[in-house]
Amino acid sequence: MKYIRMLPLLATAVLVSACATVHVNGNSVHQCTDSPKSTVAAFVQGIADFHLRLIESMTEGGSVLEAFGNGDKRRGKKVIDELLAHPELLDGKKGCACKELRTQDTADPKEKIVVMKRTVLVDNDDDEMRDYQRAFLVRFGSGNCVLWITPIDPHWVRLHP
Repeated sequence: MKYIRMLPLLATAVLVSACATVHVNGNSVHQCTDSPKSTVAAFVQGIADFHLRLIESMTEGGSVLEAFGNGDKRRGKKVIDELLAHPELLDGKKGCACKELRTQDTADPKEKIVVMKRTVLVDNDDDEMRDYQRAFLVRFGSGNCVLWITPIDPHWVRLHP
């Protein structure tokens, strides 16, 4: 039983250790993972686990606000607030029980479309769980690190209404 509780910690340690530094022509280049898809998986896992250090380790500059704001921290905070806001309840619980639905290639090998699924609890008599999805365009820099993330969909879209 004790070993089962340690599995998430072990998985996080493995993901963080994937963020290494490699040397190319004598210059140090931050290497987040071996591929953009691996970076997306680690980034989404960081969001699901509320693991800020893991999320930041997957960005080129180490700033989540800059990644979500294309270099503008103020805009990044607004995008993150929209991401975490409850899609149905104005003052509902914030958070993101998110997971990656799919990652699609684009014409640019440094960009991917990432579609995320979010499950939320609706405070009604049945404590109903509802699923939503939202697409994001993610740009990767050197070392497969996230440069910026731009929402494609203006808001979370409910699945199976």
